[in-house]
Amino acid sequence: GSVVLAAGPEAFFGTARHAANAAGGAALVALARSAAIELRRHGVRVNVVAPTARTRLTEDLALFRKIGAGSMEPEHAAPLFVHLLSDRASDVNGEVLGVAGGRVYAFQSRETTGAFVEGRGFELEELPEAWSEITRG
Repeated sequence: GSVVLAAGPEAFFGTARHAANAAGGAALVALARSAAIELRRHGVRVNVVAPTARTRLTEDLALFRKIGAGSMEPEHAAPLFVHLLSDRASDVNGEVLGVAGGRVYAFQSRETTGAFVEGRGFELEELPEAWSEITRG
């Protein structure tokens, strides 16, 4: 079987006036990734689609003022949902995919190499100096 959940892209980037949607979407993504791991043994795949589309709720956003009519319509997301639910995507599990008009892409989390001190934790004074290595390493 296959489950495809929908979350707004604000789950990844945040946005003004939509904190509750962002928090709910982020929770949904975490739930889906955990369910994908747990349900795999039962032959159930779980994925998330985060569509960006022009709707009544989004048409006032700057993004949609810059693009032409007919771009990024809700129906552009439908083929991705259908594909993920089909047997053609039988090897796709635990993915979070975005769709915006004619663009389909994957959201990926990353963990940096970070910074390390041998045999102890960081001292407060050491963190600013290591910050670039922590966040970009």
